[in-house]
Amino acid sequence: MDIKKINKLIAEAEKRLKQLDTERNKVIADLEELQQIKKTGFQVKESESLFQKTRVTKDSPADEKISLFLSLFRGRQDIYARRWESFRTGKSGYMPACKNEWVRGLCQL
Repeated sequence: MDIKKINKLIAEAEKRLKQLDTERNKVIADLEELQQIKKTGFQVKESESLFQKTRVTKDSPADEKISLFLSLFRGRQDIYARRWESFRTGKSGYMPACKNEWVRGLCQL
């Protein structure tokens, strides 16, 4: 084998390794997301897929935009805002609340 052919094979192998690294990182991220879903008790709808690749645009329906936002920021479905109001001072605001607040170790905010 001549040196040009060897260099070409090395470049192809390095390119393939880079592709495999990218794919491995994606699978690791998906696995971590599934483990988080399992840990928090969030149920994935059958129509939703973590591995589904759809393009969301400004003209997409709101539910697709929300799904994209949650997938990017890994929003927790078991945590939500609870409004409070102080009758004594008149102040009001929001605080985190958890739908599993009585399950020990799950919603320690």
